[in-house]
Amino acid sequence: ELGLTTAELSYLQERRLAYENLAKRTGLPGVKAVSTSLIQAERYGTPLGQALRVMAQENRDMRMSEAEKKAAGLPPKLTVPM
Repeated sequence: ELGLTTAELSYLQERRLAYENLAKRTGLPGVKAVSTSLIQAERYGTPLGQALRVMAQENRDMRMSEAEKKAAGLPPKLTVPM
């Protein structure tokens, strides 16, 4: 996907289209968020580093909460004899 996006960045007139196509092709919310941040950073001149740090922290928090939910569901499963 990144190779195709790199090719699109070189031949499309607007970089925004390449980022939008990447988000559509993958269909992943995280990739969509990154592509939106890239588009906004390019359009408005906002710093990209801070936005990427915030997204990374949010993704870490989401993964941690999912792991905690799975761990919370284990005790009832472990007490049932197999």
